[in-house]
Amino acid sequence: MAGTSKYWLKNLFLCVLLSGGNCLLNILVNRILGLPLFLDTLFTLTVTFLSGPVFGIISAILTSAVGTFLLPPYMPIYSLYVLCSITGVALTEVFCRSYKLRLTATQSAPADADSGFGTFTALLLLSVVLCLQMSIMGGCIAALIPALVPIPGYTVSPENYFKLGLLINNMPVLAAEIISRLPINIFDRLLSVFGGYGLALLIRKLKYE
Repeated sequence: MAGTSKYWLKNLFLCVLLSGGNCLLNILVNRILGLPLFLDTLFTLTVTFLSGPVFGIISAILTSAVGTFLLPPYMPIYSLYVLCSITGVALTEVFCRSYKLRLTATQSAPADADSGFGTFTALLLLSVVLCLQMSIMGGCIAALIPALVPIPGYTVSPENYFKLGLLINNMPVLAAEIISRLPINIFDRLLSVFGGYGLALLIRKLKYE
């Protein structure tokens, strides 16, 4: 019982710590440096690779709560985007199980050699899948939000660089919301997946070796 409590406490502490990392990285990259990237799930993926989907989802919810309620523009409706992160955690878990990407005390080896997938290939494929998932879900949510609540003024977001050009050319809003996210998310997911996995490897090494 004590061992179980210790396990949960350690992983919850990791969730809190890395959720803060998500928010700080997003602020640095998006708001301070002005780069057209989100990078708000890198550490959530780290938690998922290390500790599984339950803690990954907790990290996603904590990140969303901080980003929605403690950082401008303080719009609770934006918490709907947590569905993107939760679904991303679920897809990452599928890859962890299918290609043995989980990093535990006893398993640090890459993906199953017999499957024809090395770690690099599995992570690359995961990045593409998450890019499509995040773009479709994020675009649908972005198109839905103005129908639910009035959005005051113009909100700055990385995909706006592309979306405005698409809208000017009379592309439907939903299609513009989805397509404008694709070029952002492909780089964002590559950095998040490979960065998250690399950080998970480092934490595992420090923790178990």
